[in-house]
Amino acid sequence: MTVETALQALVKDYGMRLPENVVYRGKKAFLVPEHVQEITRRIDLEPFSAGLPLGEMTSKGFKPSFALLDLLQKSKNRIIIADDVEWLFTCGRDVFMNKVLYEGELKKTFLVTNKKGEVLGLGRKQKKGKQVFIKNLYDRGDFLRRENKKK
Repeated sequence: MTVETALQALVKDYGMRLPENVVYRGKKAFLVPEHVQEITRRIDLEPFSAGLPLGEMTSKGFKPSFALLDLLQKSKNRIIIADDVEWLFTCGRDVFMNKVLYEGELKKTFLVTNKKGEVLGLGRKQKKGKQVFIKNLYDRGDFLRRENKKK
């Protein structure tokens, strides 16, 4: 699967369409304003990156950036979680269903947001015994945890 088809499939799951000004560089996708694209056409070198990063292909598939997830925040493919578990989710923890305040038209993978509509990450419903919970797949704290491991 190419980065282009993976990005289109992901965006479609959230009921959105990609704008025309998406540029692909290797395994990465960027949202690049037309005036920036014009500048990159005029220079003789191909830039490493330009615009807003939307995500990249990894060995596990397409990994969206939080910039892309923020663009998808109005999607119905999302849940809203309670304030008292917002921090726990951002720290990589899963969320029990009794802490879900709103459940939209969910697909297999969906956005996890707080009451203010801020995207905290991606989740998936899972069941362990009789307990149903939201499995944390990717959250805003991921970047900080990875940085901490490098030290």
